[in-house]
This record gives sequence, structure tokens and C-alpha cells, in this order.
Amino acid sequence: MFLVNKVIYNEARAVLYGQNTYNINININTNAFSKGLDGSNVFGLFDDPARKHLLRDLRAITLHINMDDGSPLAMEHHRQRLQRFVRELQMYSHDSEQKFLLRKLKVDWHATPPRRPAKGVMAYIFGLEGLTALSGINEVEFTGTYVPPWLIECLTRCLKGSAEPPSPIDYLETVVRKRQRDKGDGVERRHKNVVVSTKKWCDPCLNWAEFANREGIKIPEDDRLMFPGLKC
Repeated sequence: MFLVNKVIYNEARAVLYGQNTYNINININTNAFSKGLDGSNVFGLFDDPARKHLLRDLRAITLHINMDDGSPLAMEHHRQRLQRFVRELQMYSHDSEQKFLLRKLKVDWHATPPRRPAKGVMAYIFGLEGLTALSGINEVEFTGTYVPPWLIECLTRCLKGSAEPPSPIDYLETVVRKRQRDKGDGVERRHKNVVVSTKKWCDPCLNWAEFANREGIKIPEDDRLMFPGLKC
């Protein structure tokens, strides 16, 4: 019936995608995926090329993020898969004739403390930065593992489009001396100088300190001391 009657089809489509909340799961377990850091099947059934265009019709999404691997590599997986979620949602939620339709986003974020728990789950909070690429969302909610209130407020303003997203941080580079890996062939390995960024894996990529100052949001001094990137 939907195939032969466009009126019924459009009405049913509006109810199905406009009045229901869709759950999208991002599992960050570093052993769970084999197709690159950005993983696969982020959108479940909507990952089918024949259905991806339906992403633009979703009005409400609950994004479940499970950081169940307490390692630095998990942060890279976290960022890459969240970026893929945002990238594809943008691609299929905008076109030349119809505006952005997503109006409600709930982020249910759970993290396992890293193996070196100096910062605890706080080490992963800046993996949520990728969400700042979305905007124009009316209702935003964060649940689950602790996220600092100041960061929730910053992310919420970006997602609602009430503030310009923060600019990237230009971290300094430094030269370190590294020893080449021993290949077990008895040949002596020499050291070489390598240029590396001073950014640590848990540091923010975006300048939240400047954003918070601009928006009148106070960042606790303890958080500033924990992350050098918040001192910019």
C-alpha cells in the first residue's frame, strides 16, 4: 500500500521517523572491530545504502557510547567512530531542499577507568568533542558516566547552535630521541630524533578554555590543572 499511495506513505513515514526515538550504539572495545578505527554498522539497519537517506527523517536519537576498554587506543577509536556518526548524520540530514530535522539528542555515555587511573574516566571526556559539528538541536541531554557540568554546558550550547564551536588548539611540537625497535637479527639499533606533538592522548583538541571564557562558563581550577590544554 505504501508503494502505490504516496499520501499514506508520507503520513506513515512522518509518524515512524518523527515521533519515535532511535537508539544508536557505539561500542568502543578495541577488539570488537576489524574494519579500521571508525568501525562499521554505526547506524545498524540504517547502514544499508538503500536506507541511509532515511537518516534525515530522524527527529530524536539516543546515542549510546560504551568506552569499555580502559586504554589510550580506546580514545582514538572513540573519536573516530563518533566522527563517523556525525559525518554520516550530516551527510544524510541535509540537502538543498529540506532543512536539518534532528531536534532531540540524548547522549548516554559510559566509560571504564583507564589502566593508569591518574585522571579516572575524566581522561576520556574530550572524546565527545566530535559532537560540536552538529547544531540546531532543540533538546540535548547527557546521562551515564560523569561528565563535568562545565563541559556539558559548552557542548550543549554548540549542539543547540547558540554559540560558535571552539577553535582547534595548535599544540607545540618537540623533538625526542627514540631508539629504533630491535628486530631480533643481532644488528645494533641506533637512536633517531623524531618530531612529536606535546599533546597527550587525553588532552582536548579544541580550545575549551577560550570558549568558556567567551561564554561566561567557569572551568574549575582542578580541571585546568589536570589538562594542560585547558590553560590555553
